[in-house]
Amino acid sequence: MKIKKIIDICKKEGRLTLISDPEGGGSRWIAAAGARYALVGVPSVTLPSLCALYDLDPESDISVEEIFGKPGLTGDEPLVMLPMWIESTSTVVPFKAPDGMIYLVREKYLAPFAKDREVSCSLKRDGWQNPTLVFRAGLVEIAEVEPLIPDEEFVTTLEAILSGVDDFLAEVERRNRKIPEPDYEEDVLR
Repeated sequence: MKIKKIIDICKKEGRLTLISDPEGGGSRWIAAAGARYALVGVPSVTLPSLCALYDLDPESDISVEEIFGKPGLTGDEPLVMLPMWIESTSTVVPFKAPDGMIYLVREKYLAPFAKDREVSCSLKRDGWQNPTLVFRAGLVEIAEVEPLIPDEEFVTTLEAILSGVDDFLAEVERRNRKIPEPDYEEDVLR
């Protein structure tokens, strides 16, 4: 995961929060407005050292704070990333739960670990049942992202588009499938 990309997200949003989680084995996280990123494999970092290292000026550039404790999450429902990205004012990536619910994640929140190949996603909920998408590299949680939840009309439209894409791809595959040429010599000899 690229810490520089996380810092860039925080700078654009004007806010960085360093989270120390003593109950979570002493883990440390950097939080932007809608996502939290685990500092895995990073030596212990303090807020002043983080600001100095990435040239952050809390007086003018960005609001920085340190908090202790991270929201407890329960559940662990696997999600599937749908094979499309949706662009409008920002790019979002849809994820689908087994119950058919669609969750959208802003692409910028996926950027710090976009090149990690073995990342899985699951759905967890906080004490108020608010959804959080949890991303893992192997068994290690590397990010928690608060998703956007689309309305029913959006989900219906998205499912229609995906169905149409599936039908189109099946038709293209059928057309491109090589139909073996008949062997005329064998047919004549029979």
